[in-house]
Parts: sequence; C-alpha cells; structure tokens
Amino acid sequence: MERFGKVAFSIRNLSLEVASHRLVTTLKQSSFSDNLCKKSVGSMDELRQRAFKFMQHEELREFKSKVAEDTDVRRIERKTLQ
Repeated sequence: MERFGKVAFSIRNLSLEVASHRLVTTLKQSSFSDNLCKKSVGSMDELRQRAFKFMQHEELREFKSKVAEDTDVRRIERKTLQ
C-alpha cells in the first residue's frame, strides 16, 4: 500500500476509478480485494483508511492464530511431561 500510495500520488490527475481498478487487479485474492470489488471507495483517503483497517485486522488474526498455536504446543508439552 505504501508503494501504491507513492506511485498514485506522483501521477498527476489520477482518477479514483483508475487507481482503484489498478489496485484491485494487482492485489492477490483476499478479503480486502473482494471488499474493494463489492464496495467502491469515494476517495483516496477512504481507500487508505480501508486498507489500514484490513491490515490491522490481518495482523490481529495472525496474532490470535499464533497465540492459539503456542497454547496448543504448551498443552501438548505438559501432557508429554506428565
């Protein structure tokens, strides 16, 4: 998103539709790209905000998954030590 923002900012008179379309077509399949296809953005600021929220969501999901994995490993270790 940072690289996209820099490039988009450097293009004079870049339309939101073109920027959104290019972003969606270059993103790998994800809930974020699906969301952008389903509900278009009204401004570049809104696009940045939605991207930020999705990144936060992904980081939280990865953190919770890691915590659950660590908890499972500890549980297995305790069982094997008993």
